[in-house]
Amino acid sequence: MSRVHHQHQQAEPLLESARVRLGLSKGVKMIGALAWATGLGVIGVWILIGQSLPGFLGSLDRVERLMVGLGMLSGAQLVFLMFVAERVFVRTPKRLTLSAHWGLMLVGVACFVMFVVGRVWTGVLI
Repeated sequence: MSRVHHQHQQAEPLLESARVRLGLSKGVKMIGALAWATGLGVIGVWILIGQSLPGFLGSLDRVERLMVGLGMLSGAQLVFLMFVAERVFVRTPKRLTLSAHWGLMLVGVACFVMFVVGRVWTGVLI
């Protein structure tokens, strides 16, 4: 009887260390996704409201900057939603999260397609 009880005591610290490692792993992933989403969002806002942009971004007209900025902002929101918010708020209805995913993805894809079509239509090399 004491042998069974002893085995139960040995298994518990292993379970706890696995939980700690799993929690740390999820935490590191969430921090990485948060940094990624923040970077995309900050650059998207900078493209939208910046007056002088470096490189090829400086040659974009207002509509092209709007498409690139909105695409980056929708990508930032999508990354944040998928990798951070859904881990914190696990009881969010699946229908709501799927509609948000598809909506943000469609905005990003539409911005990308309109940007590429506009560049090709005007004859500018991408």
